[in-house]
Amino acid sequence: MDFSVPSPLSPCVRICVVDPDSGRGVGCGRTIEEITMWGELDADERRAIVAGLVRRREAARSRPARRRA
Repeated sequence: MDFSVPSPLSPCVRICVVDPDSGRGVGCGRTIEEITMWGELDADERRAIVAGLVRRREAARSRPARRRA
C-alpha cells in the first residue's frame, strides 16, 4: 500500500437512487455492495472502484432510455 497517495474520497453525489437495469447508483455509479463496503475498503480497493466509475457512467449514458408503460 502506498501511503504517499491519499485514499480517494467517496464519489457520492447525494443522488441515492439505484438504476434497476444496471444495479448501480445513478449519481455515483457504484454497486450497492461498493457503497455499503466503502468505509471498510483500503485505499487501493477504493482507487480500483473509482478508476472504473468513468467507464460505468459513460456506458450508462450510452444506453437507450427505458420506456415506462
